[in-house]
Amino acid sequence: MIGRVARWAKLERDGRARFVALEDGRAFVLDAPPWLGGSRTGEVIEGAGEDGITEGYARLSPVAPSKILCVGRNYKAHAKELGNEVPAEPLLFFKPPSSLLAPNGVIELPPPSISARVDHEAELAVVIGAQLKRASIDEAKAAIFGLTLAGDITARVSMLYRSAWYSTVLNDAAGKTGDFALVDGSLGWESADGRFRAMIWGKNLTNHTWVSALTPTAQFFIQRFYGPPRTFGMTVGAKF
Repeated sequence: MIGRVARWAKLERDGRARFVALEDGRAFVLDAPPWLGGSRTGEVIEGAGEDGITEGYARLSPVAPSKILCVGRNYKAHAKELGNEVPAEPLLFFKPPSSLLAPNGVIELPPPSISARVDHEAELAVVIGAQLKRASIDEAKAAIFGLTLAGDITARVSMLYRSAWYSTVLNDAAGKTGDFALVDGSLGWESADGRFRAMIWGKNLTNHTWVSALTPTAQFFIQRFYGPPRTFGMTVGAKF
C-alpha cells in the first residue's frame, strides 16, 4: 500500500525563488532545499496545484544538482534502434547542470547542419539527496531523496563521437584538490652574437605532485594533465 506522497517545487516571483512543500492546495515555503533538510518558515502561498502551478508564480527546476549522471542503452529496444547490443556494463554519460530548463522552458534545437535528427525521451530522474562515495546498495538506497520527470533531448550526431578523456576527468581521483606544489626551474646561457643557446632544466623539483596543468574544460569539471615527477634535461640550440 502506498502512503501519502510528499511533493516539492521551486517557485519564483519578482526575482525571488523559493523551495516549497506542496500540500492540500497550498505551498509551504522552506528555508533551504528539501533534500538539505529545509524547514517550513511559516509563510504559505495559497492556491498551489499538485504540480506546483500557482497563479502569479513561475515554476523553476525543482532540483539543483552538481552533476547529472545518465545511463544509456539500458534496454534492448533502445539498443536495437541504433543497431547496438546491450552493453555488459552500464554505459554512463554526464549532462551539465546548465542543461536543465524550468517546466515549460524553451528548448533550443541545433540547426540541421549540425544534426538533422533530434530525439526526445521521457525519463524518470532519481534525485540523490546526499553525497556518496563507494556506497553500498543500502547506503545508495538511503540517499535517494525522491523522483521527478526529465525530458532528455538528444542530437543523434553526437552519438557518433567519443572522448577517451571525458569519463576519466570526471571521476573522484581526477577531481581531487589539495596540497599541490609544482616547481619548475631552468638555467640558460646564450652567446653574445645570439647564435648558440644552452639550457639545463628541471621539472617538478619538489617531487610532490604529478599535476602539470589545470585547464577549465567545462563549467562542471577541470581537466588535469599529469607529468612525471623529477624530470631533468638539457636543451642545446644553434643558429646558422
